[in-house]
Amino acid sequence: MFWDGPKDEISTFTYEEDYDWAAHVCECCLMDPVPIDCSYCNCTEYLTNKYGNKTLPVLTTTTTTEQPVLNTTTQEYEIVNNPDGSIVETPIDTSIPITQTACGIQIFSGEDPMIITWCQSYNNTFNPMKTKMSLEFDPSEHFHDFKIEIRPERDDAVDISWCLFVFVDGDELTMMCGIPYLSNKAKLVFHVWNRENTVPENADMFNRFSTKAFFKDLIMPAPQGSLCRYGDPFRGGKNPVIKFEAGIGSEKLLTDVSPFIEVLTPCLPCQGMCSKYMCNSACNLNDRTNYVFTLQDTNLAPVKTHVNETGHLENKTLAYYLTVKAVLGSGLEATSSSSAFYVDDTPPVFDTDIMNSQIYIDVTQGEFTPVNYQASTDTIKAFWRCYDDESQVV
Repeated sequence: MFWDGPKDEISTFTYEEDYDWAAHVCECCLMDPVPIDCSYCNCTEYLTNKYGNKTLPVLTTTTTTEQPVLNTTTQEYEIVNNPDGSIVETPIDTSIPITQTACGIQIFSGEDPMIITWCQSYNNTFNPMKTKMSLEFDPSEHFHDFKIEIRPERDDAVDISWCLFVFVDGDELTMMCGIPYLSNKAKLVFHVWNRENTVPENADMFNRFSTKAFFKDLIMPAPQGSLCRYGDPFRGGKNPVIKFEAGIGSEKLLTDVSPFIEVLTPCLPCQGMCSKYMCNSACNLNDRTNYVFTLQDTNLAPVKTHVNETGHLENKTLAYYLTVKAVLGSGLEATSSSSAFYVDDTPPVFDTDIMNSQIYIDVTQGEFTPVNYQASTDTIKAFWRCYDDESQVV
């Protein structure tokens, strides 16, 4: 669990199944006779689909008598006695603590093994998020690899949504987007708890009920700002990287648009006899270097004209991928591709409705009040709006 709150207020998430109202909306068909207000249900179809040839259950009806409403007032504090029986003179706070921002997973074993992925926001500003995924194995029988990844996903050119991904043994199990932002002070918590505080009966007083969870091989991200922080770095053993090549393709790992060309020759550290006569003693074997290179004389078309389903010509934006290849002294290679990028050579367009209106703001009259004259002698504030449909930038 990632807990973004005070460490003395850590609490777990209580998962509850959402009540399926639709499954019980036509239970009035079980009444004999069927009431008039049940006309919105097709009772014949409902009973056939749900029960088939089985014996229909009997739905009992009850009548209730309205009782007079007794209004009571609940006090924020309750007066209780101390353990020694004396009266408590200082009120005890019985209020419910404020919900803290948190996200996590809950792993359940037993007859119905499952994983619950959940998130909650501070003070329940938004409704809690939760998903349930059943497992085909009992997670308590063997060790399994669980991976939690939190990363931003771009919905469009402007909006970014934080998403939580859960992987089990290398396979993606759940994805939850729109989660609350967790600060860099969030704490990682591992714990075992009793669901709904359930304690099994004690059958043997010499062997009390207990349960344990074992964690091993915990891998955390490198410190913020570190090179090679994301993903698994390529390691060539004792063979150094002798050159880097780069190219551009229409798909990942392809270079059909611009073929591979050599862009960098790194400094070779002196390691072993193989690099003795072509190494540089000034190179540190343990250093990680951030290389910057430029591809020149590329011809990347922004769009491609094609015939759409209606037979008309239409411009389709082309996506490109930058692929880099590292070549070892032994001849082994490793390639990696970037995310898709687009080429846009169209200029932005200013919104005339905004630009022809009052765009100046006098900060002495408020942050959002357009004016023709301003009283401030040290601050001038203005706003404008432009957009680019091709790049989806506002």
